[in-house]
Amino acid sequence: MSSLRKYVFWFIPGSQDLYGPEALEQVEINAKKIAEAFDNDPNIPGKVMCKPVVWMQTMTLIAQVS
Repeated sequence: MSSLRKYVFWFIPGSQDLYGPEALEQVEINAKKIAEAFDNDPNIPGKVMCKPVVWMQTMTLIAQVS
């Protein structure tokens, strides 16, 4: 696993905008906390970086590309 330490892993949270901007802001806050906990976990190799919240439409587009 030591070979993975040089990598950065992205934590990409997804949500829908059905519940308004306050809910999306809370998703972002929670996602940052989760990514930080992963990044500080010695059992997880590499760095974990939180990326911005993507909406369901964005996730659908990503699925079409892969």
